[in-house]
Amino acid sequence: MEFHKYQTTLDYERKYYNKKATSEDVWRLYGGGDPDDPDVHTEMAVQMTMEARWRINRRPFYNVWPIVQDALARVDLSKVTGSMLQIPLPQLELRFAKSSPVSSGNAHIGGVLVAEREVPPSVAANCCATTPILKGKADQITRALVVCVRYITPGVAADESEVSGSFSFPLLDDMSVDMLWKAVQVNNTGDPDMADKLKAMSICLRIFVSLCFLEEDSEIFKRIVLAKDAKKYEETGDPKYLEKAIRRGQYGWDVGKDLKVQPHVRRRHFAIRWMGQGEPKKPVLRPVRGCVVNKDKITDMPTGHDE
Repeated sequence: MEFHKYQTTLDYERKYYNKKATSEDVWRLYGGGDPDDPDVHTEMAVQMTMEARWRINRRPFYNVWPIVQDALARVDLSKVTGSMLQIPLPQLELRFAKSSPVSSGNAHIGGVLVAEREVPPSVAANCCATTPILKGKADQITRALVVCVRYITPGVAADESEVSGSFSFPLLDDMSVDMLWKAVQVNNTGDPDMADKLKAMSICLRIFVSLCFLEEDSEIFKRIVLAKDAKKYEETGDPKYLEKAIRRGQYGWDVGKDLKVQPHVRRRHFAIRWMGQGEPKKPVLRPVRGCVVNKDKITDMPTGHDE
């Protein structure tokens, strides 16, 4: 199965305009300001900063297979707060299958790059001043997710159709992820497809947040190695094959590749389970193996893990 790949601003500049372009060249063209200034927070500047850090960290990615993509998009996150969210890597790309982009109306997303950033006080104050739901919470906003998006046009080569965009998503202790989505700052320039884009972005965000609570289950996560090394790695588990793949630009995981849909069983889904004794409990995303359909009655069959 083929997956979309996120193209950074530097990648695009080198491919179409200047093969020898550097990060500094791109910053001067699109970013503005001093890249080392922590108060620089224009949308494009933040996006390029996250892209640069991702490149330095060897571009880690998840291939999100369609069978798990749909299930993760339906997870109930109403009781999960921003403070509970711990992303697996500082920057992480989600790649969606070319046959199954995240879509809503006229908006189609082939992949997203998600990163965590510290929020300078000036940025937090500005965010709260323009967003009613965050009024009076500036001192609580210390970190945020930056989600860089590549919109695509199905049926058109990605290089010819990609349009980028990004938004920041504040993380607070006392507000659920669902509620915080309302605080996302998006520069609406009269785009007639903005409502569709917001919906598609919210689906991507839900998939990403759900993945953060999914324990590293060998049934769901599979490290990617070079095709010629796959059998040897499966037999030996030797990490040298992982390092070899990373050197060749394959620092990634398949997510849901080996999950199957069995006949007569409702498709597998996921649910948040609250683990631990006493308070606070830890939210963990666990797979629910499906539902046996008996006429009009559907009974969930849990995995065997206690809540």
